[in-house]
Amino acid sequence: MLSKTKKVRLSWQEYQTMVERAAKKLAGRRFTAIYGIPRGGLPIAVSLSHLCMIPLATQKPKRASKNILVVDDISDTGKSLAPFKDFSTFSLFIKPTTSFVPDHYAKKTKEWIVFPWETKQSSKYDNTVY
Repeated sequence: MLSKTKKVRLSWQEYQTMVERAAKKLAGRRFTAIYGIPRGGLPIAVSLSHLCMIPLATQKPKRASKNILVVDDISDTGKSLAPFKDFSTFSLFIKPTTSFVPDHYAKKTKEWIVFPWETKQSSKYDNTVY
């Protein structure tokens, strides 16, 4: 029998606190741009762009560089961040079973995180390619 993963709803305040702490840790680094992996990485990239005064890249970077910070909400399987192994990487959460551990992350968890910008209906659009 499969066990259900506990869902934890992250509040906007908890999110803001995590992003502010991450910004302080990343402050010493000289990033030329920040790119958020669609969809989950976009809110985090915008927040960090504002807090760290890093330009936001609106398109996927063409050339790898450790001076570009690539962010995602969670490294669950690691598949979304793995193609960016030659960049600096950040994720708010990582799962203990991920195949890719980002250079920087805020917290490790086994739980299913429901981010404040998510709705029950919005998850059907995750991983949709147009």
